[in-house]
Amino acid sequence: MPAPSDTAASTFLTNTSPKTAAVDVATNNLIVVCGIARNAGCTFGTPSDGINTYGLEATIGSSGTLGKAAMWTAVAASTTTITVSLSGTGTPAYGVAVLVFQNAEAGAVGTGNATTGGSAAVVTEAAGSAVVFCLGDHNASDGASRVWLTINSITPTAGNGLEIVYDRQVSVNAAYVAYWNDVGTAASKTAGLSTPSMRYGAVALEIKAVAGPTFDPKQASQFLTFF
Repeated sequence: MPAPSDTAASTFLTNTSPKTAAVDVATNNLIVVCGIARNAGCTFGTPSDGINTYGLEATIGSSGTLGKAAMWTAVAASTTTITVSLSGTGTPAYGVAVLVFQNAEAGAVGTGNATTGGSAAVVTEAAGSAVVFCLGDHNASDGASRVWLTINSITPTAGNGLEIVYDRQVSVNAAYVAYWNDVGTAASKTAGLSTPSMRYGAVALEIKAVAGPTFDPKQASQFLTFF
């Protein structure tokens, strides 16, 4: 049941490049970077923080009339504070959000690219995984009364902390980021919103829990006997 140990987001949906977000990481943490743009004509660079190497998990948005979304991941090489930087060119009304997970690894990805709605399907590979979702809305529908989909009885909201980003520039663009911390059994899951209707590009990514360090009483006994 992975949950972020830290999250951060840049300003969203302005033309300033690069966008940056600072987070605290520990060695072997999974770093998830979400890039969101109003227009699929925006070209993202590869995220950088001066330490870690990021790999693209998925990107969507092939039409100029749709929003754009992308996700990258990296495994933290050390315990420190990093500032993740993401460049955007072309039509770069965009932003970046960063989530940090302990004892986790990236799994299956899903993409959604449609004229209405706002969701992406992902076939999870493990039980109890989290799913991170990001979306860029070209239509800039008013999301004040937004309704996130429910997965395994979990519904993200701004109040419960599962919604990381909602940002709308009136009549221009909108961005959404949220996660579900336990989507249940391994199966096809649809993450996103049921309301509002929009023209969007969206990506979902499974975050699988992995075993953390374990305590071995036998090893501890041998260590104490030695000394």
